[in-house]
Amino acid sequence: MLFVAVTPTQAQDLAWLDGAYGNAAGCEFHKGGTRNDESMFLLTRSKIETYAMLCEILDIRKGAGAILATALCGHEGDDLITAELVIIRNAAEPGQDRRRVSDAMGNEWGEAEPCR
Repeated sequence: MLFVAVTPTQAQDLAWLDGAYGNAAGCEFHKGGTRNDESMFLLTRSKIETYAMLCEILDIRKGAGAILATALCGHEGDDLITAELVIIRNAAEPGQDRRRVSDAMGNEWGEAEPCR
């Protein structure tokens, strides 16, 4: 397990990510299911996980309307580790309790609802 030191400001920013967010397959996996659906997407305060990738969030910075996270990502079937800048923000529709995740270039990685 990776230990990340978090400043008080970062802890407040991370509170915005309390709990787990995912699509149906991601929430099922979070609840103890298996990784058997290629559409799986899961977001927690410490990681972003898909069927073929696991990114550990190392640092976060709060900006206007979004969080910028620095993450180290491993990729299934590869000995490849990448460093990624990830943007996490609210869903486009006001009042929705969903989070959108994209890379630094704006490419959408996924949208996640709270896992219940």
